Amino acid sequence: MSRGVTSLTRRILTDNTCDCQPAFGYGPNNFSLAGRPAFGEILTAMNKAELRRWAKEVRKSLPLGVLSQELNRHLARFLQEHRASHILLYSAFGSELDPAGLQGLYPASYYLPRASAYQLEVHRLPCKLVKHKYGFWEPAAETPRVEPDLLDAVLVPGLAFDPWGHRLGYGQGFYDRFLARLPPRTLTVGLVAEALLVPELPHDPWDVPVQFLATEQGVRPVGPVASP
Repeated sequence: MSRGVTSLTRRILTDNTCDCQPAFGYGPNNFSLAGRPAFGEILTAMNKAELRRWAKEVRKSLPLGVLSQELNRHLARFLQEHRASHILLYSAFGSELDPAGLQGLYPASYYLPRASAYQLEVHRLPCKLVKHKYGFWEPAAETPRVEPDLLDAVLVPGLAFDPWGHRLGYGQGFYDRFLARLPPRTLTVGLVAEALLVPELPHDPWDVPVQFLATEQGVRPVGPVASP
């Protein structure tokens, strides 16, 4: 998906004074750009590289601590309703939403992934952690692994998501390969701020969407949504 960057798109990406931030109204029965359809058209015209730059800029201005706390409260209720006992977290880095607080809200067995040979391996917590070259913590290579089939729920990070569960990641494909290995019973939940839910993301045939989206406003299933 290679499209040219318009002058307004460049302004969104480079000018923090531009009044072009998304104002999404996205609930169980609606997804809209709150009167700003032009902004939605700009987003859908961006390629993945441009969207990554935009999403990273938006995340810099978000109150991530507050959003993470709200999101974790909704996640705890959701996981309890689904009786999930084995949950894969992720180690947040940079400006990602942080699911670590979930451990204090919902009693369960928790796990962390480790990147190895272009795949994600699953390790049970607590375990020895080491710092990845990108700055986040992950299980040490020598810690025992478990099979992904054990997991009841997988929490998935992303720069942005769309209503169908398509994810904008960092371009390495780790989670797409991992999600493709999971049995259908495993709950897959994308964690994202409402400000980074976009009308539509470019995606490829090998991209694997998540089943649910969790934001500071709640957890809901993905799928087509009606206009307000």
